[in-house]
Amino acid sequence: MMTIPGDTSGIAPNHGNGCKNCRETGYQGRLGLFEFMPISDAIRSLIQTRENASKINSTAKHDGMRFLNDDGIEKIRARQTTVEEVVRVSMKG
Repeated sequence: MMTIPGDTSGIAPNHGNGCKNCRETGYQGRLGLFEFMPISDAIRSLIQTRENASKINSTAKHDGMRFLNDDGIEKIRARQTTVEEVVRVSMKG
């Protein structure tokens, strides 16, 4: 079973259904998943002092950074995509 990090409580399973318009994939068009990190004074200071990525990441999370999986979970709840698709896209890298 595929899982994504984050609060996935209350998410009902959702699978794409194929049709002629989507070439039997269950998806048509494009929908982006986005990650956004505002550069706060704390983040700026960590970057300038060349702090490690783990420290920057934890500070960003504390400052309210919106992570890729958070956006994916929101789009799953809105039934705009599936868990499988979010896992597939977020595991690239």
